[in-house]
Amino acid sequence: MTAAKDLREAEDGSWAYAPQPKPAPSEPHEQRTLLARIGQLETALAAGERREHALQASKTQLAQKLAGQKSLNATLLKSTSWRMTAPLRAAVDAVRTFGDVLRGVVRHHRQKVISPEVAAFHKEGYLAPVDLFTPAQCALIVKHYQLHARRSRHKGHKALAAHDRFFYDLATRPSLLARLKPLLGDDIILWGASVMIRKAGDVHDWHTDIESSARDGRFVSVWVGLENTCRGSALQIASRSHRFGEPIQQVIHERGLHRSQVTSDMVAAWAREHDREASVVQPEMTDGQAIIFDGRLWHGSHNTGPAKRSALILQYAAAGTPVVFPDLDKLDQWPFCFSAERPTSLLVAGKGKEGLGAPRPAGFSEKPLPIDTHLRGGEGFLASSDGWKPYRLFNGSTPILPGMKAHVSVLSPGHCPHPPHCHIEEELLVVLDGEAEILIADGPDPADAAVKRYGPGSFVYYPAYQHHTIRNVAAAPVTYLMFKWQAAPFEVREPLDTTLSEIGGRFAAPREAPRTTRVLFEGPTGYLGKLHAHVTELQPGAGYPAHADKYDVAIIVFSGTVETLGKTVGPGGSIYYAAGQRHGMRNVGKDPAKYLVFEFHGPQAGRAAAR
Repeated sequence: MTAAKDLREAEDGSWAYAPQPKPAPSEPHEQRTLLARIGQLETALAAGERREHALQASKTQLAQKLAGQKSLNATLLKSTSWRMTAPLRAAVDAVRTFGDVLRGVVRHHRQKVISPEVAAFHKEGYLAPVDLFTPAQCALIVKHYQLHARRSRHKGHKALAAHDRFFYDLATRPSLLARLKPLLGDDIILWGASVMIRKAGDVHDWHTDIESSARDGRFVSVWVGLENTCRGSALQIASRSHRFGEPIQQVIHERGLHRSQVTSDMVAAWAREHDREASVVQPEMTDGQAIIFDGRLWHGSHNTGPAKRSALILQYAAAGTPVVFPDLDKLDQWPFCFSAERPTSLLVAGKGKEGLGAPRPAGFSEKPLPIDTHLRGGEGFLASSDGWKPYRLFNGSTPILPGMKAHVSVLSPGHCPHPPHCHIEEELLVVLDGEAEILIADGPDPADAAVKRYGPGSFVYYPAYQHHTIRNVAAAPVTYLMFKWQAAPFEVREPLDTTLSEIGGRFAAPREAPRTTRVLFEGPTGYLGKLHAHVTELQPGAGYPAHADKYDVAIIVFSGTVETLGKTVGPGGSIYYAAGQRHGMRNVGKDPAKYLVFEFHGPQAGRAAAR
């Protein structure tokens, strides 16, 4: 017998030999194939070790039984059955030797084709703690779940990402998918996304996720602490249990127990029966850190922390892997009972049959059209008898933002469009004409709101889920412009808070300067690497040549007349250039032109600033 063979356990419990993979190739796809094969070999080895331990236990019991019975022992050695079973005993010894050789082969190939992190994952069944989100991101996720997603009625089990673009964007972060590809391959589906909340003292019994409990694996789950995460509230896992070949529900059933009776000490003892180096692990963690684990792993939780803990669970599989849901009314039964429901699987990397695309951003067009360049003059915005009249400018997507929309509204005296409200989008409100009261609140009650009165040229930035509204207590209508956008939550540590500003009076710079600019604010937001605002004064005849920016640009003209892309825009008018669109500008009037500029930068701007 050579090391070029592999033990495989058949469905009936018998053993058979199968060829071992060829030496490690250099191509990534072949490496991943070899890696999957190595995982199967290790599972077979673990099963072989269990059988070896069982045989050793039987041998010990038999030896104890025959102790002192020399004549019986001598008779047994001369018996026909003993002689006939000699080849079987020799085979057992050969299997033991072969296992030692095969373990050496596995170690050799692992060192050649995978990183230490991936090797640790396949050996222990998990990686932890892994830095994934910032505390600011976690706070935004919790707000979104509490104020929007939790109240929405999503169809399907664990289907947050299939119906909510916010959770889809979290689950498809490039940095996260880059960690998953060495574990699952290039073709990955997302089949589950959910938020789990556990009050202080709550217990989630030990279990293996039924959907990902198949022996062949090819499932990876990501558990992310969002709120009040510490060691006492973190997930508990049984290391190496993904290689045991049986979910913990089976173990509990075979011992005649209910899973509510199972303790961590019992789980640790059972795990050591399979692998003497297995243990129960509860990592030291903080908000934003994750446990990435094999879908077959035994796990549970007992929140011994001082407060309610929230966690996000994202569940992935190699594309083409069948996923079936359990019967939720029979979760405690073994063998598992499955329902007719099938998951809404999303192809998030590579190729596969799962073709469902990303959900649209909340509040945006069903099929948002790309925004190229948009220009609108300041005329034609009139009040209505309803007290509030919105005029849509555009609603679509840009190279920077999957959802961006804008409108101009006219608010009649004595009116307010709505009580203080909040939403998933970030927002800019710019007063074009009249005097308005801006209300900024911690909730929907206007009585506790902070109130600021602003005139033309004033503006406010609202982060996602900031309660706010506007009202007109003056004698004339108020005209204002709003930009509203949503993107993938950005890894920001200190995002901009609610910011109120105004363009101010005349520049102190001499009039002979052709163009004068004053920065008002800039910084990262929950969705942008950088939001920048400045005001510019452009002298008659001055301008700048056509160029293309790597970010979106919005311009609101307050005085003078400018020309861009062959069209003129005067006071109250607005311009929007999507990233990559060539544009220039020139003051074609007789007076200085004064305009407000916003720049919407992608995540790379925030990462560059952090460096």
